[in-house]
Amino acid sequence: MTDSKKKVNEQVDVNKNETIADNTNVLESYEIALGETKLPVRIIDIEDYVSHYQILLPDVDFVTRALLDETKRDLVSEIQFESLSLLTPDKFKEMKIKFLTKAKEKLKRVLSKESENSIAMLSRVLVNEMVGLGDIEYLLADSMLEEIVVNSSKDVVWAYHKRYGWLKTNIQISDEEMIRNYSSRVAREVGREITHMNPLLDAHLATGDRINATLFPISTSGNTITIRRFSRTPWTMVHMIDPAFGTISEEAAAFLWLAIEYEMSMLVSGGTASGKTSMLNALMPFMPANQRIISIEDTRELNLPDFLHWVPLTTRPPNPRGEGGFQC
Repeated sequence: MTDSKKKVNEQVDVNKNETIADNTNVLESYEIALGETKLPVRIIDIEDYVSHYQILLPDVDFVTRALLDETKRDLVSEIQFESLSLLTPDKFKEMKIKFLTKAKEKLKRVLSKESENSIAMLSRVLVNEMVGLGDIEYLLADSMLEEIVVNSSKDVVWAYHKRYGWLKTNIQISDEEMIRNYSSRVAREVGREITHMNPLLDAHLATGDRINATLFPISTSGNTITIRRFSRTPWTMVHMIDPAFGTISEEAAAFLWLAIEYEMSMLVSGGTASGKTSMLNALMPFMPANQRIISIEDTRELNLPDFLHWVPLTTRPPNPRGEGGFQC
């Protein structure tokens, strides 16, 4: 084995010496899982204006980074790419799994003495960088987070926690170009583009999460990304009428059920983050299964049960030449 490979083997254990800074006021600690990769998380109070979200990230040194970059080039040459704009969420998931499997095979050959955990961790880093959103992918794996915000490369990534509200994370995007690359990657996935001529993007990830992005100079402090993470288990009307939440009474829910069954017109309106989409998703199972449902959205947010006869559509803005637009 060459000296460089020996050095990689000595330094590649990403969990070996990495610790989260000690703090006596730990509000909560738990673990998140992204595939085979598990990362510890702590919510701490360090007497800042807000609490902090600290996640133990993989520590990749410069020797390991060189190895990962070489593996990236090999993967790109071996795996046949499809146009990201033509990939369905299932196809996109299959492609990520394919990348992950190939990455593990290559890294195992080079780092034969490394543990399965280290190989899985480095493989996940590769996939996140190549077809994901980098370290933001770890935040998306946390079911306790509802919103993830990148304000610029000069600021840390912020996250909205279900229990603790807005938190500062220990993740920071390296530069503005990287934020722009993430935005462009998402835009290509949904057949859109974000440029200086069209600096606003409103789209959804393959996971169904909604994403909004802006570019400098529209956002004067730098490029931004906002991801609203939707629950992987959508709320139903049972949750809505639960007294613990107090969203709607049983009588009002029964009235809306009858209104839908007898095909009455209905308007669901409200302010930002007031629960419009959650209410619509909770009402959708009341739709008769023998009816055809057509939905048209600016950004896909509805998630109907599989038994319904549903055709989901989305609007599309025209390109810079004014062509290809579809509006409802």
